[in-house]
Amino acid sequence: MVGLVSKLHLGCGPFRFPGFENLDLELGHDLREGLPWFPDGSCELVYSCHLLEHLTYAEGARLLAETHRVLAPGGVVRLAVPDFRLFADAYLRGDIRFARRYFENYYPNGVEPGSPADEALDLGALAPLYVIARDWGHKA
Repeated sequence: MVGLVSKLHLGCGPFRFPGFENLDLELGHDLREGLPWFPDGSCELVYSCHLLEHLTYAEGARLLAETHRVLAPGGVVRLAVPDFRLFADAYLRGDIRFARRYFENYYPNGVEPGSPADEALDLGALAPLYVIARDWGHKA
């Protein structure tokens, strides 16, 4: 059992923040099982960026309930997830430039001929929406 912790970083991946308790599956913390090693009201700040979309709905709901449980009175939770509407709106506009920029910025080797990103662009403006919904290990 861990005592009072000022800051938790859930699903930190390779981004370990000084002053935070950085938790990730790579570090032996299966957050799908919640936060049983933290007592009620033991955290002042809980931060998570691009984790929830990798969990099923039930796993995410459980983690959020656990986050609420460990949060100290007056504490803060800060969450970030992909902006699905941004991708949907770009698709509805037929914005192929958005698609190209997405793959240039987020795929290894960008859109080199024959790359997975180049092949995905065969879907046109639908490509980034399809990828954000189905790739990167996203579940919800």
